[in-house]
Amino acid sequence: MSPDIEERLSQVDDLPRALEAIKVLVECVKFLEKENAQLKEKIARLEKNSSTSSKPPSSDIVKPPQAQRQRGVRKCGGQAGHKGSCRSKLKPDIIEPVHLESCPRCGCSELGKEDPKNVKFHQQAELVVKPVKVTQYNLHGRYCACCKRVRYPSLPAGVIQGHVFGPRLLSLCGYIKATIGASVSNITELFVDVFELPVSRGTIQNAIFRVSDSLQEPYDEALESLRKEKSLNVDETGWKENGKRFWVWLFCTPLIACFVIRPSRGSLVLKEILGEVFGGAITSDFYSAYVCYATAIQQFCLAHFIRDLKFLTTLSQDVSRIFGEKLLDYMKLIFALWHKRQDLTPEQFQNETSCLEASLKSYVFAQEFPKGSHARRIQSRMIKHWDSMFRFLKQPDLLDPTNNTAEQALRLLVHLRRISQGSRSLAGRLWTARAATVVVSCRKQQRSTWTFMQQAISSHFFNTSSPSLMPGN
Repeated sequence: MSPDIEERLSQVDDLPRALEAIKVLVECVKFLEKENAQLKEKIARLEKNSSTSSKPPSSDIVKPPQAQRQRGVRKCGGQAGHKGSCRSKLKPDIIEPVHLESCPRCGCSELGKEDPKNVKFHQQAELVVKPVKVTQYNLHGRYCACCKRVRYPSLPAGVIQGHVFGPRLLSLCGYIKATIGASVSNITELFVDVFELPVSRGTIQNAIFRVSDSLQEPYDEALESLRKEKSLNVDETGWKENGKRFWVWLFCTPLIACFVIRPSRGSLVLKEILGEVFGGAITSDFYSAYVCYATAIQQFCLAHFIRDLKFLTTLSQDVSRIFGEKLLDYMKLIFALWHKRQDLTPEQFQNETSCLEASLKSYVFAQEFPKGSHARRIQSRMIKHWDSMFRFLKQPDLLDPTNNTAEQALRLLVHLRRISQGSRSLAGRLWTARAATVVVSCRKQQRSTWTFMQQAISSHFFNTSSPSLMPGN
């Protein structure tokens, strides 16, 4: 007790009552401090965003103001070292010569002969007046005396029986729907207004489902190949079908991305797609389904872990905040070492990572935190999953420290989900999974989605060889 308080208390006639009052005040202060800490923790939870949790960036309704760029530090436009791009020369369908009859400046008509060296060119791409050609095939029937009935000739090669759209127009419907996410109504409006082709929404929807059927074979082949992959990045996100909760699962490599939509978010989906036991490596977040479906080689995403550490730094408790800041410093060192691994020999990389990992492990295991605290939960997770968090340091050629490969591939589905609000039937669900698989895989392999869809449609309707999403095929 401070001397000042003792002096004041000595002036109080009833000292026991004064001491009792002080005890009550002390208890009140302790209660208010505890309540204040709880309120700060609730505020920190409510203020979670994509940088401090696994929430997607789209959930950041109120984003923090961006730091203003200082004037004169960097000019607008391409920066030094940036590879520029320019308009490339197009392949002309028509070459139309333009001749000079008189001087455009003085009007003189006495001009010299044209020299091939003095030719400038100007290119312009333009839609034709009616971009869609409609062909009517009149099939002239003839009576067969043997069959006792009228027989008709077959349609020419390349014409799809029973559908108003040809292969390229079918491909265009699928391409617009899959890559841009345009609605059936938007595509119908495009066909009516721009292509001058009066069609109904049902015709467009039927065309999209035909494209979906044509993509089934390459989709099934890609899905079947997943079990043989050495390493996979796996992630999932929500989906709706007629208001019911579904989940989009993604299984991807640097060159292939396979999507499946299921009503479950459990490990049963992993067993269905990858088998009871998967022999390769899996990189994922810390979701319980991946923990239950543990493989011999498993890597948990450190990007998700870093967001949890950033959340620790926003808490009011000093022990939690300091623990989070210290672990973030270690993560910076680990990633700095990871990015310069190409400049080191394998022996040097392993030596430096072993020392850094040992230092981190010694620090984490030595800490003591109150039961139920966020810092203790983070510590327990690290102790339990230590090998699966830092396995990439021991197998750098097989594993990445983050699940960014999967999260980037999921962006197309997030875009389609926002526009379509989900599917309405099994057919729509299958279309979404097959189309997204084709689009993202083609982008990864730098192939034309448009060309792939045309090949798939030709294979489906005209019995030609089916295209494959497998690299090298």
